[in-house]
Amino acid sequence: MIGKIAKYIVQAPRLAIRTFGRLNWPARIAVVLAGVGVFSVTAIEVTGQPGFCNSCHIMNSYYDSWTHSSHADVKCLECHLQPGFAGLIKGKINGLAQAIDCAVGRVGTKPNATIKDASCLRSECHSTSELAAKPIDCNGVRFAHDKHIDKVVDGIRITCGTCHSHFEGNDHFSVDHNACFVCHFLGGSETAGRPVKTNCQGCHKVPDQVIRRGFVKIDHSDFVSYKASCEESCHKREVRPASQVEGTVCLNCHDFGKPADANSLELHESHTNG
Repeated sequence: MIGKIAKYIVQAPRLAIRTFGRLNWPARIAVVLAGVGVFSVTAIEVTGQPGFCNSCHIMNSYYDSWTHSSHADVKCLECHLQPGFAGLIKGKINGLAQAIDCAVGRVGTKPNATIKDASCLRSECHSTSELAAKPIDCNGVRFAHDKHIDKVVDGIRITCGTCHSHFEGNDHFSVDHNACFVCHFLGGSETAGRPVKTNCQGCHKVPDQVIRRGFVKIDHSDFVSYKASCEESCHKREVRPASQVEGTVCLNCHDFGKPADANSLELHESHTNG
């Protein structure tokens, strides 16, 4: 029985070619189109599975972090491709280009991905109205989405990925608290002071307990009563970090440094649009 099956498997390609050769041209074209269609649908389905992403060794750590994340029940392409047929086609073309790069050894060790707002805010995922409905507590800081969604800061539009991203460690997707400092506290040569002017109490709750530092008692209610500046009184060091990107940071991904005349908006655009 096994011998007959093996013999049939060996002869099957010959029989298929012989049968195909006996068909007229319209039938041949129909068979070819049907074969291409079946192959395309199968390829799209197979390459859309998370396990296929993990077949590339540089994705192993990202795949592992995804399996333990809050989005573990969401397939990779549901986030990493924009919704719609155009987004699917563009993603497949990019994927084919990446496969070619991998085959010829042009794959880097630090893959980069940008999640578009359209993916986050699709109807079955997150809702802008629900996010804006109520503030959330983020490690003791009051955060309101409605004050951030679609806002433009210093020429740069705030997106979901501005704060939510994979930026370090084993977390697949988390909030980068450094983003708060970039907008609220950093100043640079291309900006006149800080990009965003805010009141500390707009985000932070005034501590209601007395804090002791050695022999000193700190009662924040006293400072609030005479409208003392948080920054000028005690927290100057925390809110005045230098706004400077060293050229060596670029070398983490590139083989060249940041040009001295690089425009911050152009750099941001090229590094956040994927």
